[in-house]
Amino acid sequence: MGTYQIFPANYGFHSSSGHATSSRKTDYAGVSEAAGFQPLRSVTLKEYLSALGHLSQYRLRDATGLTDDVIRTALKDKPIALTYAQKIAQYLSQEFNRDIQVSDIKELETVNPGREKQMGK
Repeated sequence: MGTYQIFPANYGFHSSSGHATSSRKTDYAGVSEAAGFQPLRSVTLKEYLSALGHLSQYRLRDATGLTDDVIRTALKDKPIALTYAQKIAQYLSQEFNRDIQVSDIKELETVNPGREKQMGK
């Protein structure tokens, strides 16, 4: 009789065909890194928010005071004011209980400070 292995819901063995060797990988790229289960690499804002769950975009808005427009702009990999990016990094640091800098958020582009008033704040 064989031995069975049990893996958490979003983790398992996947193979591209029946005869290929199996490899272990996550179903969601970047989520395990964002959640702190693997060594940190640059993770996109979308991946960080995905790791935080369904309503994370609204919690980010409420916690930082940023407008929906600013958050949508950041999620589209378009530049936002540096002060806004710093607020996002601070929020993520609190949520993941570790230091996350703006430079740790892959594809988060910033523009010169002082443009906040033009961007809806």
